[in-house]
Amino acid sequence: MITKLCTALYPIAYVEVQRTNSWGYSHNGSFDGLIGALQRREAEFGCSPVLFKINRAEVVDYVVPTWQTKHTFLFRQPKYQASYYSVYTRPLDGVVWRCMLGVLLVAGLTLNLILKVKKTNFFIDGRDSSLSLIWLLICSAVCQQGMPVNKNAVSARIIIFVTFMFSMMVYQFYNANVLSSLLNEQYSYIRNLNDLLHSDLKAGVEDMPFNKDYFKRTTDPVSLDLYKAKIATDKHYNFFDAEYGMGLVKRGGFAFHVDTSAAYAVMRKTFSEREICEVGEVQLFPPQYVGAVAVRGSQYREYIAVGVSKLLETGLMNRIKSIWESRKPPCAKQRYSTIMAVNIREFSMALLFLLWGCMLSLFILILEIFVHKIKRRNMGRTHLKKLKPWGETYSS
Repeated sequence: MITKLCTALYPIAYVEVQRTNSWGYSHNGSFDGLIGALQRREAEFGCSPVLFKINRAEVVDYVVPTWQTKHTFLFRQPKYQASYYSVYTRPLDGVVWRCMLGVLLVAGLTLNLILKVKKTNFFIDGRDSSLSLIWLLICSAVCQQGMPVNKNAVSARIIIFVTFMFSMMVYQFYNANVLSSLLNEQYSYIRNLNDLLHSDLKAGVEDMPFNKDYFKRTTDPVSLDLYKAKIATDKHYNFFDAEYGMGLVKRGGFAFHVDTSAAYAVMRKTFSEREICEVGEVQLFPPQYVGAVAVRGSQYREYIAVGVSKLLETGLMNRIKSIWESRKPPCAKQRYSTIMAVNIREFSMALLFLLWGCMLSLFILILEIFVHKIKRRNMGRTHLKKLKPWGETYSS
């Protein structure tokens, strides 16, 4: 664009264009790419605008800023901030959980005391009134199950009635809270770079030289910790192209640092309405201006500055910017516009709890069989010792 502008405005017959593999970064005191070519005076001016940096300004002249670039982390907001099991503990505060367990403990101890004092037959078989089955009754009350009782045990029926009423109210509130937390709109838990660092999200960066140069030169402790913990670890080197990285964002559980122009175009093509509304942004560094550069002390500097100013004044720069830069897709929040579903990650804790219970019951079963065999063997030996030898029995 700059070369065409120069040939159109000024009596320049021919402009030779050279291609480089980067914008120009310092290595051992010298620059590569575009800045290196200008530093070695292999070119008079750069056709591509570059970011403003102090070390670049020492070897080339910045002519005029052109436009502003924006790079940010994009991710789908998680439904909850803590671990996956928190979906079952979040509805009640820690103090409420302790109070509820305390009430159930008092109810169980009171029921056990009533059975001991009244000596009533509490359960169906009329024999088992052990402490373990009393706690089983408490658990059945919490889970909205039932257990028959002896009608003559009036005091026991009162404590059971109170326990079941208490459990019913807690159950209704807990159920509604869990359901609403899973299906309602997500809260924005991740609002800054530090929140992203301490979240469960994985992270990656667009494979661009300026991103690698930023992590190489930055002194921001949060950025460095994020780079070491989530981006360039011993097992992963998460630098991807824009399309692949945004595909990971679409799946969820991944934050990708990318130029918004490329990211918004991918979002508009591949993201659903609900996924667009779930996307959050966190900036690694603020938006930066890029500018045209020329050889230090170049005679063409004023010509380029006037030409770019004409582009800005006539609106051509804004027109080109509207073509090259994609706007963020709007979030059209409409109720019932998409099907809301609970994924396996939120449901996994219930499955794990069931698996742990089955494994524990099998372990107890094997232990009971083993103990039973030992008891039978000991009883057999004791019985044989009590029997008299056959000769002694016959002689007597």
